[in-house]
Amino acid sequence: MRYISIDDMLSIRGIGTSSGLVMSPEDVENYINKAEDLVDARLKGSYITPFQPPIPPLIKLICMKLATCLILQDTKSISADEDGEISSVKYVCNEAYDLLNKLASGELIIDAATPSSEQAGIGMYWYGRTDLKRE
Repeated sequence: MRYISIDDMLSIRGIGTSSGLVMSPEDVENYINKAEDLVDARLKGSYITPFQPPIPPLIKLICMKLATCLILQDTKSISADEDGEISSVKYVCNEAYDLLNKLASGELIIDAATPSSEQAGIGMYWYGRTDLKRE
């Protein structure tokens, strides 16, 4: 694994439990690899990929959200509920791809700062670290 680990995924509700993973470590690792490949492919024109340690926190966050999205897509429905609300699965997926697309377009820029637990959620915008940008 390049950007995130199985231990990173254990903290996500629905993926990990107090006793461990709800699926095999090999399955989780497969989803992590897919998420990391998606990040590299999407950012290849804007950043030098693959990223080298230390991995920027925003890249780790996007990979965790993408891996979660991929896992949930394979294990749960993405359809709207009875009230027409977007399911939590679709929300996680939309949020992951939105962050990735904003980073690729330059609307978000990788920052070396580590977000607080409050910032690690929704609506963060990071600016500053441009040394990873392709010349």
